[in-house]
Parts: sequence; C-alpha cells; structure tokens
Amino acid sequence: MYASIGDTDNYYGFEAVYCEFVVAKATPTYTAPTGLTAIYGQTLADVTLPDGWSWMNSSESVGNASTAAKKFKAKFTPTDTDNYNMVENIELEVMVNKADGGNLKAVELEQKYTDASDHTYTPDWAGLPAGQDWTFSSEASIVLPKQDFAADGNLLTYAISGGKAGDKITLILKASCDNYEDFTITLNVTLTEKDNQQALRITGGTTVVYGQTLQLGTSGGTGSGAVTYTVTNGTGEATIDSNGVLTPVRIGSVTVTATNAGDSEYNAVTSSPVEITITRATPTGEPAYTKITASGKTLADAALGIGTITPAGGTIAWDDPTTTEVVANKSYGWTYTPTDTNYTTRTGTIKLWSKSSGGGSGRTAAVVAPDMPMLYRGCTGDAVKTLQETLNAKGFDSGNVDGIFGAKTYAAVTAFQKANNLGVDGIVGKLTWAKLYGVSPAMPVETTVVGRPMVSYGSRGDAVRKLQEMLNAKGYTCGNVDGIFGSKTYAAVLAFQKANGLAADGIVGPLTWGKLV
Repeated sequence: MYASIGDTDNYYGFEAVYCEFVVAKATPTYTAPTGLTAIYGQTLADVTLPDGWSWMNSSESVGNASTAAKKFKAKFTPTDTDNYNMVENIELEVMVNKADGGNLKAVELEQKYTDASDHTYTPDWAGLPAGQDWTFSSEASIVLPKQDFAADGNLLTYAISGGKAGDKITLILKASCDNYEDFTITLNVTLTEKDNQQALRITGGTTVVYGQTLQLGTSGGTGSGAVTYTVTNGTGEATIDSNGVLTPVRIGSVTVTATNAGDSEYNAVTSSPVEITITRATPTGEPAYTKITASGKTLADAALGIGTITPAGGTIAWDDPTTTEVVANKSYGWTYTPTDTNYTTRTGTIKLWSKSSGGGSGRTAAVVAPDMPMLYRGCTGDAVKTLQETLNAKGFDSGNVDGIFGAKTYAAVTAFQKANNLGVDGIVGKLTWAKLYGVSPAMPVETTVVGRPMVSYGSRGDAVRKLQEMLNAKGYTCGNVDGIFGSKTYAAVLAFQKANGLAADGIVGPLTWGKLV
C-alpha cells in the first residue's frame, strides 16, 4: 500500500513506498435486558436471557425473595465476533419473588345451626417447607363471635352463632413466611338441623295412696336438657315438683307428662301421658274406750270414742247395738267413717273384758300386726320407715331408714317374702305385715289385764312413749322417747325381760308391765 504526505509550510511532501495498518475489534454497544424475574429456590440458569446474553455463573442461587431487584453479573456476546469484542461483568437486575404456596387440605365439618358453643380444631402443618420462619393467621367468611388462633398455629378456637340449617361457613388458616406464598388449610363448616331425641317415658308407678307421695322419673331421651313434669287434674287432683315428686290433693285420676328440654344438639321431647290413680288412704290410730271389768255392762258403758284415729272429724260406732251386754273374752267390732272422702272407712275389734290365762307376755290371744297401709315401690312416709326398721331388725338389709321405698327396700321385702313362703311381689300387705310382726293377720291387738295396752315391735303411741320412759329410768336404754317401738326399744325390752325372769319375747304384756311398774 502506498501513502503520501502533502507539503506543509515548512516541509516538502513525502511519498512512502509501503505502509501497514492494524484494525482492532470494536466494543459493541448493547441494551441490557430488563424485567428479569426468578423465584425463591432457583439458580441463574432458571432465568432466561435474550440472545447474545449469558450469566457469568449460571449455577449461582438467586437467594431469598425480596421486594427490591438484585444484581447479578452477565456477559454479552455480539453476533459479529470478528469485529466486536465480548463484554463481561455486566450487572443485570433480577426481581426474586416468593415461591408458590398452596392449600394443604380442605376439611369438611358439621355442627347444629343452634350450637353457639366453642369448638376447636388442631391443624396439621406437616406439608410446610422446612427452614422458614412461619407466622399464622386465620380469616372467616363471616364475622364470628369467637376466632382465636394460637400464635404457633397449633390450635384454632371458634364459635358460630346465627345462621340457618344449610349455611356453610368457611375458615381459612394461613401459614406465612418471607420466601413462600401463603400455605392454607380450609375448614368448611356446614350448619345442620337439630336431631330428634329418643322417646321419653315416665317411670315410677301408676298408683299412689292419698297422704303419701309418688316419686316419678324418666327413661329414654337423648339430650342434656332439664326434665320438667306437668300434671293435669282429672277426677283427682295432685301437684308435682321439679324433681318428679307427685303429691295427691284429692282421690281420683290425674295425668302426668314429662318434657326433656332441647339443647344445642337435640329438639325437645315430651313423653306420652301417664294416668296416675290416687286411691283412698286408710285412717290410722286407735279408738278410745273404757275397759269393762265386771258383768252386767253394755257397749254403751265402754264409751267408744275416736281416740288417736286420724283424720279426725269422722264418726265411730259399735257394729252391735249399744245395748248389747259385754261378755268376757269376746271381741266387738267397730267402724270409723271419716268425713274426709279421701279416706276409707276403718274397722276393727276390741276385747272389752279380758280374763288372762297368764304367761311371760300376758297375752290372752294371738296378737296381730298394727293396722298398717299397703306399701310398694315408690311409697314414702313414716309407714315405710317402720317397714325398713322391722326388716333391718330381722336381718333383711333395707339400707338407711329414710322413709323411701326404693330399690334396696324392695330387694329386702322380696327376700323376706321368699324366706317366709309368701307370694313374692314386693308389695307389703296384711300377710307380709303379719309375718314381719310374727303374729296373726286376722286377730285384733289385745289389751292387757293390768290396764295397759299390749305393745310390740312396730307399735306407736302414748303407751310406747310411757314404756320408753320407764325403761330408760330403769337403766335399759331405748333411745329417744318418741313413741315408736323400734329396734332399740325392742332390745331394751328383751334385756329387761331376761333380767327379770320373764319370757324374753319382746312383747310387753301384763307381766312385763307389772315388773316395770
């Protein structure tokens, strides 16, 4: 190649024969790519660059997610590599976003639409990626009266009120961290109707004697609501308390229903009506009369009166004309007719003129059990207490003497009936009372030749009270002076009879009275 240099002011021109030039590669111009994105857990190899661009270290991790772009070094290789150089260590901005989260599970739950109580749910976060700092929160599709989510995400406590059957409430439990979108557990709570309870039945019996009470109860039902009782008067009248104790007011029939109230799970249920029959009571106590001690006297001389019979207010009369002459060792019948129609008439016999044939107890004839009412399971009162005392004294355990004819008293009665060859029905009538007292059910209680009535286990009244005072005074302890011939009085009588050379039979006749006075 030739070259020439022209003249100048100071020099002549010059022409070279040969000259060599070196042309170097140029630095290309480029436009750095923008809008580059990656997600947590990727490397630069996962971030795609335009043609001509590549990462200086494609295996480099993009690191944690961030809200500001990160810079990573790349290089640009021009298409014309003959004339242009490669440019390295160009910093490109990459936005590193959170990795995907997701719903770990959906749980279907049900509860009654009326159930506003607290419920709990324990989430299972086993699907959460490790190595992150998690925070937990919850949200619901409606405003809940209670929505407490533990800070560690291990327990949700919630309550739902309002709504109707068929409504669905959604609760979303969230686990959040810096590098992942939220992970969730979805609870779908469907509100349902309340269930019907099982049938409710009234238990405890269908008859009650006026003056006693009848303990009713229920069986069946399902809910936890309170049981209430309602009595409807018919030919009879009664009241019933919140515990199911029915108290007669007038004989006849009444109808009782029971209702088990509804709760959050169950509707209320009402039993079928049960008819309760209130039967007449038998008057208690003994008539007053004057003993006959000589011949030539009539029934009018015996001066029959109501005495301790209750209820008072009725009339009492001899069954024979008052002009009838009294014969020794003969019993004369009497009838008491109460004014109160809730009571039956009461009859009995009295031996007005008795001639004793002697004996440890001074009995002139077989003694019978005191006139006691028929008792059965569900009965209550003093008569039941007497029954329980008598059974316990004879070794048939009826439990506490509480005046309530319950399961234990029933078991003791049936065991006694079986042991004494009676009909085993658990009902204490005349035959069972007679066996309990060890006497005849047909004969009346006799009076003694010394002017005091014969008393024995189960007797009650002023004569028993006097007996107790005299025994206590003589050092034979029979407990409180209450007029009830119970187990303590019976034991004191036996001890007194043995100490005084009398037949120890526990019956206080003329000889025993004679020793006492």
